[in-house]
Amino acid sequence: FLPTVIDGVEERARVRSSSYTCDFVACRGALRLCIESKPCIDHVTSVALEKCRQLRDKTLSRVLIMAGTGDDVRWLDMGPPRARKAEERWFDDVSELRAHLGIAA
Repeated sequence: FLPTVIDGVEERARVRSSSYTCDFVACRGALRLCIESKPCIDHVTSVALEKCRQLRDKTLSRVLIMAGTGDDVRWLDMGPPRARKAEERWFDDVSELRAHLGIAA
């Protein structure tokens, strides 16, 4: 693997990219969603968010976090690759998330 520069520091890309995988991958046509599941909102920590941002940016895939269980599930869309934190958005309802992503039912 070729070295890469992250925040001004040279690192081996494989060291960072191979240390984290998502729980699910959903595909429809050219759309690929990586889904990270957490048992509750409290588990969506700053470390988890940073790992999801790295996964999004290194794989050029949309990453979603699904937090909660049963009827108490919230979704975080991490935005497109290289998105700013301000572009990350929480959804309380999966139908709102689908509409946001342009995914028909």
